[in-house]
Amino acid sequence: MKYVAILRGINVSGKNLIKIDALRISMEKIGFQSVSTFIQSGNICFESNLEDTLEIASTIKNGIEINFNLNVPVLVLNEEEFDKILMENPFVKQLNFDTKFMHITFLEKEIDSNLIPQLVEKCSESEQIFCQGKAVYLYLLTGYGTTKLSNNFIEKKLKNLATTRNWNTCLALQKILKG
Repeated sequence: MKYVAILRGINVSGKNLIKIDALRISMEKIGFQSVSTFIQSGNICFESNLEDTLEIASTIKNGIEINFNLNVPVLVLNEEEFDKILMENPFVKQLNFDTKFMHITFLEKEIDSNLIPQLVEKCSESEQIFCQGKAVYLYLLTGYGTTKLSNNFIEKKLKNLATTRNWNTCLALQKILKG
């Protein structure tokens, strides 16, 4: 089965540095096949006979701790889950929405709908948010760097592991999975 692993907080601002080639080799050593990486921020597509995404995430996390001495949050989705999240992006279907302002915050577990209002109230006038399943869809006209809807904020409010990718990165990962 095909998977995407999204690592949180590596190679950002000179912190948690991992050479991507070394990460790919590490993934292969711990038993994953057809490993491909995309850009330096911790995006990995691979195949595995394992089916439990939490078990796979734990295996990758432990491998990173052993091989790189880093404690890095790891989120894993199977190809079907990843495709579904991308397909359900509500902003793609709206006219005049520029994809450069679209982001998806991927979550480890389903959203508790009672917590969503805490996110919505932080949206500025230039931002839109939509929450569903294991994803928070963001449309940020002033960019991700200026929003209060950061990974840390979303994790805290939703009590859920989160990591965000821009729309173009998501499409590139989907293309690699389909490879």
